[in-house]
Amino acid sequence: LDPVRTALCLSHQRALRHFLDRKPEADWGLIFEDDTRPGESLASLPTDEIELIVPEDAEILFLHDRVWKRGRSQRDASPDCEGWRIVRGGIGLEAYLVSRLGARKMLDAFRPVIKECDIQLMTFMEGYADLEAKQEMRVLLQEEGHTRFPTIRAYAPVSPLFQTDHWQPSVKFDTMAEAR
Repeated sequence: LDPVRTALCLSHQRALRHFLDRKPEADWGLIFEDDTRPGESLASLPTDEIELIVPEDAEILFLHDRVWKRGRSQRDASPDCEGWRIVRGGIGLEAYLVSRLGARKMLDAFRPVIKECDIQLMTFMEGYADLEAKQEMRVLLQEEGHTRFPTIRAYAPVSPLFQTDHWQPSVKFDTMAEAR
């Protein structure tokens, strides 16, 4: 794994630790990458205060437009909360809400870092669709001494609240290109 991708994962770990250690009163932490902007569905909401009704068992809510979709399958809909779908893969980490338990599970999933953090993390998702990739990642992690494989319950909104800003791309892409 190149130094830039390692640094990206470490920055997410740092944000998760900050949430857990310095925000003990908060039930959820909101984390953004530098190339995230409000999506149309968020911009169209009528109030300054937004209240999200989320699935009861949610540990991570991926709020951006890069979450892989399998189509409009009924099987992907959240069973107890309208407007949310189960994450099956292809997550990205541009914008997400994470519960305290979800943050601890994410930190477990990132130890050790052997792949890009979103690729490594999605193999821990309860609904992850690519079982072969999940097994391959677990074998790699076991070879590195990883013994815990937490199951993470993740959802995404049917209409993303945030999107990647293609006009102002993240500096991470330039840095990765320079590192090659």
